[in-house]
Amino acid sequence: MSMMFSPRPASKVAALLAIASFLALAFAGCAATQPTASSKYLYVLGCGATVDKIDTDTGRTLVHVDLRTKTDKIPDPRGHLDGCLANGVAYQPAEHRFYTAVPTSAQVDAQNTRQFLILSFSIPDLEFQDVTAIEGRLTDPPKLAVTEGGKVEIAIGEHNFSIRASGLQPQTAPVPLFQTDVNLFGFKGVDLNPYRLPNENSVPASIVEQTDAVAVVQLSSQDDHDVFAVADRGSREVTAFQGNPPTFPQNIHLAPGGKAVLVEEAKSSPDGSEFTEKTGKLILLNTANGHPLYRWNIPNLKDYQFLGISPSGKIIYHQGNTYRFVAQTGATYPNVPVYREKSVGPPVFFAAE
Repeated sequence: MSMMFSPRPASKVAALLAIASFLALAFAGCAATQPTASSKYLYVLGCGATVDKIDTDTGRTLVHVDLRTKTDKIPDPRGHLDGCLANGVAYQPAEHRFYTAVPTSAQVDAQNTRQFLILSFSIPDLEFQDVTAIEGRLTDPPKLAVTEGGKVEIAIGEHNFSIRASGLQPQTAPVPLFQTDVNLFGFKGVDLNPYRLPNENSVPASIVEQTDAVAVVQLSSQDDHDVFAVADRGSREVTAFQGNPPTFPQNIHLAPGGKAVLVEEAKSSPDGSEFTEKTGKLILLNTANGHPLYRWNIPNLKDYQFLGISPSGKIIYHQGNTYRFVAQTGATYPNVPVYREKSVGPPVFFAAE
């Protein structure tokens, strides 16, 4: 396991405030879920339908399984593979199983489409459980998410479904986890007038990442001034980030449950391309007030990709199948999923087994 860096308060002057905020955050996380009972193991679902199981206490990879050895419903990728063999993940702790979308063929047809299946596998033995067929051919894989109530939701184009024993059940109400933007008109907390559309009751914001309760959003003003903030769906309050470094949407990551958000300092590439470069500096913000809790400066972090924040508070990065536990937030969080429309890494989830 890689060496972890201890949290450093945002500044000496703000140390006491940071500690107070940290304690409030820690107790809130502990009250929601005890991580030792629900999140010891990290499961990483690879593009090629492989699963790595990592012990978050030791950092050791315990199991590496090719799901194609568990079922004949995943195609052979030899030759040429369009996209991934495993797309997205939805984990149901109560059922001890996870779901993923797999194509029925490794290549798309002349219309750039193919059929997909929803497969489920058991935890912890990773045995094949069930298959749910999806009608028609699709350009993009179905999207999967699991609500905090444990219900598996699937988006196919603009249509939403829930998985039932009888198959896919259409959903008439919109599923918040699949929304890519939100209207913040009527929300409180910050002055939203600079971001309001002229002559309209609309304050549009792009959703960067979200849980059932909160969403990290990006607001753009008429003069192209962008800010990042946290929108709480329950209280209808918006909290702007305070003191965060220069960054981009793909470098912002919610902790499980949405009580904190990790921001990677990133800058535009010198060549002017759309790619960004991380500096190795991280900052943890309290989503209740937007203020910094802790900062880290981690060598060689730019060579790794963010993977997740464990409910036990460990910040995890990866480079291929190499996993690096880079820091400890000092807080615990509920073991609930975080959903992003466009994933920045492989699908992951945490489990007790």
